[in-house]
Amino acid sequence: MLKLVRPHEKYKDSYLRAAAEYKQVGMFVNVDIQEAKEDFSKFVKKIRNRKYGKDLPPTYPQPEIEYWLVDEETFIGRVGIRPQLSNKQKKKIGHIGISIRPSKRKKGYGLKGLKIALKKARSEGLNKVLLICKKSNKASQKIIKKIGGELIEILELKNEPDRLRFQLELNE
Repeated sequence: MLKLVRPHEKYKDSYLRAAAEYKQVGMFVNVDIQEAKEDFSKFVKKIRNRKYGKDLPPTYPQPEIEYWLVDEETFIGRVGIRPQLSNKQKKKIGHIGISIRPSKRKKGYGLKGLKIALKKARSEGLNKVLLICKKSNKASQKIIKKIGGELIEILELKNEPDRLRFQLELNE
């Protein structure tokens, strides 16, 4: 059964296999894999602390609630929910970020995971979310449009690829 869970040590082996997949395709996953291998318990604690604004890496300008999308005991991907965004941050990142591990892509997990994440975002008090993806990421665009995301802006940021900014109203 597919669900979102807070990071937990019981997913260590599956998480580390996913991290190796991300590394193999050259994706940056905002984690110190060596630290995860050496002390997974400490690594999980740091991820969980981001919710409270603690242990934020330089690439995280605000608190983020990280969830792991799991199917049974298998790590499928990560979901970050950012309830508070400054106006500047709304130009670079959205309220929700999702990443599916390479071996699990094109199997419907992105859409299903985002639907579950939207329910979590609603429970965090969000009535409307911004979702941002790269213009080249056709799969994310398709998923966002499928759930009712409305394109509100094409962002042309200095030194970064064009990004599309979508808005979605969350119904109760």
